[in-house]
Amino acid sequence: MGNRTIHVGGNAVNSVLNTGDHARIGGNIDLATEIRALREALNTLTGPDHDKMTRALDDAQDEAKKAAPDKTEVGSALTRALKYAKTAAGFADVAEKLAPHLASLGHWLGAAGSLP
Repeated sequence: MGNRTIHVGGNAVNSVLNTGDHARIGGNIDLATEIRALREALNTLTGPDHDKMTRALDDAQDEAKKAAPDKTEVGSALTRALKYAKTAAGFADVAEKLAPHLASLGHWLGAAGSLP
């Protein structure tokens, strides 16, 4: 274990301060992989809005393929997908699988979006 002390010489408002072995900041994620993991978990759900959820995930995946994905577009598409997923049977069962992926995506999105 190394030194976990952080010294700030002034104002650290709106700063990301991170310590720890193998710690990473959420901005460095493989966006396509995280969305694909969400899709795999959410595709196990059944409900009347399954097709809408799938289309929203398609929108997020399409935007993620761009050289400079628009965070607002990705966030909006993921929010729609999760809105539909939450009404599906079995959502509580997959919620634990979603948590790490939603956390990574939430970090990447930053102020551009907040996932439900």
